[in-house]
Amino acid sequence: AMNSMSIRLKNLFEEQMQTSERLREQAFVDPVTQLGNRRYFDLQFDHLLQNEETASGILFIIELHDFKQYNDQYGYEAGDALLKAVAGVITQSVAPFENSLSANKGASFF
Repeated sequence: AMNSMSIRLKNLFEEQMQTSERLREQAFVDPVTQLGNRRYFDLQFDHLLQNEETASGILFIIELHDFKQYNDQYGYEAGDALLKAVAGVITQSVAPFENSLSANKGASFF
């Protein structure tokens, strides 16, 4: 009986951890680009600014101009593909830099 209860508790904890991870991902990750979302960016950026070693740097904000028109003309699948492609280029571009941070909010990238 004790082994059975231990196994059930272990399974329950594992399910809770998976649920917690899914919720964290929903709260901080953009589902289309898999980059951090605005909430993630705000928290991470604030943390970097408070750290004396990383308090200086460069901030780029990239906005896809008339993105709604792009979606209207080419469809949402094409719009999602464009967002993923831009996210991939940004991710590759900042990867070599220590303490780099990339995130997005809709058609704006940080």
